[in-house]
Amino acid sequence: MPRDGPRHLREECGSRTSKMKRHSQSTGVNRMSKVAFALALSLTLLTACAERNVKVDVPSADFDRTYLTETLNHLSTDMKIASACKGKKIRQELALFCGELLERQTRESDQMRQMLKDWYQRTPHGDPYPLWVENQDGEVFERAFLKGVLREHDDTAKRAGQCSVEAKHSELATLCRQMASHRAEEAIKMKQWSCQWFKEC
Repeated sequence: MPRDGPRHLREECGSRTSKMKRHSQSTGVNRMSKVAFALALSLTLLTACAERNVKVDVPSADFDRTYLTETLNHLSTDMKIASACKGKKIRQELALFCGELLERQTRESDQMRQMLKDWYQRTPHGDPYPLWVENQDGEVFERAFLKGVLREHDDTAKRAGQCSVEAKHSELATLCRQMASHRAEEAIKMKQWSCQWFKEC
């Protein structure tokens, strides 16, 4: 009897389908096994390194370059505000603080610009636009100064703390530790003034 009837076609198709399913399942299992094995191996290595306090190199964006670029922007804002203190009708202690702040942050900015140039052949561009606080005077300026610089200091201190641990260049890590310490000290002083002068504690 010829084997080209509907029943034979159904049997042949069913047989091929079963083979394809078994192959697909086998391939899927093999792939899943490989993935599971790779994950297990990675986890084992990471755990072993963590127990021995060994740093594992994980591919990531260049932390130092990003940190330098973003922190220079923060410094630019702080330096603008500090520069605006000159000629303002403000308390003497704040005027002196502005001078010290500007001098130190200028040194930090120069160091970081040189690092960015030496390591990455990049030169950052400053923000040419004036800040609102620059056009204020008296207590309005003082209050705006304290709020603005404190906000910048809090952010910079957190980032500097992270940098002191994650920086790839030892020179940058050292600078970050110094910056974090300075920001913490200056923040305490500014918070005291804000509380004493404006009852904003």
